Amino acid sequence: MPTGSSSSYEALASDEGFLFVDNARFLSILFIVARHTEPFEASRAPLTALEGWIIQFRTFGVLTFLVISAFLMAPKVAAPDFRGRVYWWNRIVRLAAPWAVWLLLDLAIDLFKMGVMHPDRASRPGYLFSILTEHVLYKAYWYVPVLLFSLGLLLPLRRFWNKPWFGLLLCGITAVWVMAFSF
Repeated sequence: MPTGSSSSYEALASDEGFLFVDNARFLSILFIVARHTEPFEASRAPLTALEGWIIQFRTFGVLTFLVISAFLMAPKVAAPDFRGRVYWWNRIVRLAAPWAVWLLLDLAIDLFKMGVMHPDRASRPGYLFSILTEHVLYKAYWYVPVLLFSLGLLLPLRRFWNKPWFGLLLCGITAVWVMAFSF
């Protein structure tokens, strides 16, 4: 949550919203699109310095988008009148339900294609579990279960959000997680 009183925060957010947040959101969306389109990696030619810089820089789009989300969510979630159950119900209705519909549709299409094109693979034991795991954790919208898990973990710990040791603990957990999956 921004420092200062809530009135100074509200003064920044006029009816038009936060202009700098809108600009950062626009840039992060551009970088996310660039990350998923892989414009320079289609060619086998060596990359120029600018192309290499763009490839590296575009990965910050997701991080920027997450920071923007936290910035916009913090005042609402940190408010004394915040109601967790109402918030969770809204997340389920607005995120989890459409995600589940899309997941089932995408899964059905992939299973149909696999059954038609490779029936021998589709009949293997554990195949359905591996396809489901791939769809939930790696394909489009993987962030929805991650978001819901993170909120489920962090919302009950709201009273510790302003404690420095809590930030250090989360940083340590993140460092261990990254190291565990990087090597």
